[in-house]
Amino acid sequence: GAGAGAGAGAGASTSRPMTVSTDAVVAFTESATMFVTMLAAAASDVCSETDKKRQTINANDVFKALEELEMPDLNEPLKASLEGACQLAYNYNCRCETYQTQALTPTKTPTTSRLTSTKHD
Repeated sequence: GAGAGAGAGAGASTSRPMTVSTDAVVAFTESATMFVTMLAAAASDVCSETDKKRQTINANDVFKALEELEMPDLNEPLKASLEGACQLAYNYNCRCETYQTQALTPTKTPTTSRLTSTKHD
């Protein structure tokens, strides 16, 4: 079927172009949706167990949820991505409210994991 080109990823060869069929794109999309739903539910459970009064899931809850779902290998790449997002937000004069860990230095004192614009051009 018709497909979108895919770049060189994990295990992909750069010697020949790779295409992804339409049904595979749908399968990837549905899988991603299911994964995010499962991870959000696990992070919500972590949040509730950590502090009965807290209702906002933070990045640390997601990291812990990944460990509980037996996917701790995703934590380091996720932390690197979040660090990059915080740097980008800082460059655009936005506040990155994210997690607190010893390994990363957020640009502001964080409480949640969302980017909030403080200035518009």
